[in-house]
Amino acid sequence: MPQCKAVRLTSPRVSFYLFVATPPAGGIATKSLEGNKVRQASPQCYAAIRQEKNMFDVAIRLENRPGAMAEMGEALGAAGVSVEGGGGWVADGKATMHFLFMDGEAAKNALEAVGIEVLDVHEVLVQKLRQDVPGQLGNIARKMAEAGVNIEVIYSDHDNQLILVVDDFEKGKMVSDAWEAEMWPEAI
Repeated sequence: MPQCKAVRLTSPRVSFYLFVATPPAGGIATKSLEGNKVRQASPQCYAAIRQEKNMFDVAIRLENRPGAMAEMGEALGAAGVSVEGGGGWVADGKATMHFLFMDGEAAKNALEAVGIEVLDVHEVLVQKLRQDVPGQLGNIARKMAEAGVNIEVIYSDHDNQLILVVDDFEKGKMVSDAWEAEMWPEAI
């Protein structure tokens, strides 16, 4: 059974984790401590990276005007908080945004400090999709529905991972973990 060991490496300029998969699969992956960017990963190391840190969706309401997004980004940057994914839309003249963060509370505090309305903060489910398998969204959505879990928000992060905000995180996590074992059996 392959395993993935995390080693923290630091220098004056950068800190990151090096994940090394032991035989028979082999492989390495790196992950910055300042962000959630996975540079390279075997399935075994990807599973270890996913479990290493929880991620959070922060839902906000922005004014629908030029510069509102810039102010949001500047506030987060000044607080040292990185956006890891997300999206938004305007409906009925109101801008609603969902963004992904490693530290949801830090993002919330930075945004509220400059008067941006934070609607909610939720822990999210993160799934790496297999690019060679069509129909995965329908498959995981069906499994969630059969378990009585409603998907409230869906988007992808900067690493092309599926991000799900669900109404019952614990049940959703069980479904997500089972789906992952089915889709990535070589990582188990």
